[in-house]
Amino acid sequence: MSRALLFTVFTLLAVATMPVTHASNARNANVDPTVTITASIPKVILKEPCDPPYVLISTCQPTGPETLTVTTKDFPGKDLTFDYFVTGGSVSGEGSSAKWNLSGQLPGFYAAIVTVTDPQNHKATANASVEVEFCKCVEKK
Repeated sequence: MSRALLFTVFTLLAVATMPVTHASNARNANVDPTVTITASIPKVILKEPCDPPYVLISTCQPTGPETLTVTTKDFPGKDLTFDYFVTGGSVSGEGSSAKWNLSGQLPGFYAAIVTVTDPQNHKATANASVEVEFCKCVEKK
């Protein structure tokens, strides 16, 4: 798959809202619960070592970890469970805000997926993506 196509696909996934149909909603039978997940920045810059005779460019400003923020709407239950899955790196924290550490990952696109469930088993899933890049290496002068 070409890099441009991957970028397009993951850009479309950056903020996704997906309702999940369920048998009943105590407040309104016509409203499905939804969840949205957003990443704090769309691109993570990692500082990786350069092989001699190269050095990191002096303007390198590493970023991360990502903050994942989840918002929910129309869940009839109160005690929500947040299950995170990532295609690279690791997630720490719980609930509607978590940290996504992408250090050690290769350049490319990575996805975070969250499934929110209430005690009555109403569920909704959403995903977000980010791109990982390394700081540039330049020849030492």
